[in-house]
Amino acid sequence: MRLNLIALPSESEIPPGPHRNLLEALHNLYRLAGFPSTRVISKVIARSEFARDSMSHQTVANILAGRRVPRWLKVEALVDALLTLARRETALSELDRFRSLWESIHSPAGDRHGEIPEPESPPLSPAEPVQKTEASGPVEPESEQEGPPASDAEPGMWQALMDAPMSERNSLHTRIVVEAWNGPEMFNVSPLPGLIQVELNLRHPMGKEIWEVMDGENSQAATTLALLLISWARMEDEMPSGRSMERIKRARVDWGRYARLFVEQLRE
Repeated sequence: MRLNLIALPSESEIPPGPHRNLLEALHNLYRLAGFPSTRVISKVIARSEFARDSMSHQTVANILAGRRVPRWLKVEALVDALLTLARRETALSELDRFRSLWESIHSPAGDRHGEIPEPESPPLSPAEPVQKTEASGPVEPESEQEGPPASDAEPGMWQALMDAPMSERNSLHTRIVVEAWNGPEMFNVSPLPGLIQVELNLRHPMGKEIWEVMDGENSQAATTLALLLISWARMEDEMPSGRSMERIKRARVDWGRYARLFVEQLRE
């Protein structure tokens, strides 16, 4: 046995439950990568163009030994590094699987020990298209101001995505709602427990235009806009706190200002 190999903690150290589920999944990748040293893993993370966080070799050791529950960006970076060392492509489906495992630790049920571990996931596979998302359908605004009339069309593809039941392995954890406020934003992004909420601003001319398309009969255009909003929300939610997050939020506000300007110019 290699001296630098980090063994999976016993059940007496980390009882069955969400934390152990995450650890077991990480150790499966660790094994596929050939049990690299923590220094090698740390260097791969430092050189990665994908990783959005750095880790010392001691932090890597602490995570694999179960001595700490890391922030999501550290899990993401560790998964990417282990996949790289295992000569496997980093797939969105794999990241989503680990994101679900990580989020379950922070859910109210995640505090309970002695849970029955979830079934072991199948072997790694190439990236798969997203099929489901945890979300609710759009909510009509209660005010009578700018809210467009409800469409009589059949639910579009994006609405089917939003209404789909939660997929434990591959969920975007996002919902889109409509609201109305005075401000430069086309939409807001609000992190909620277990999901991300995108709020379209119906008092913004572009926000209203987007909703009218999403509520219309062109399913392909509606789905494209919905996925555009979802991808922005996911990116903003996973941005490290501090200056990076503030820059992204300012960019969203500036985007709304330019969108309002161009829509109003076209209408003149």
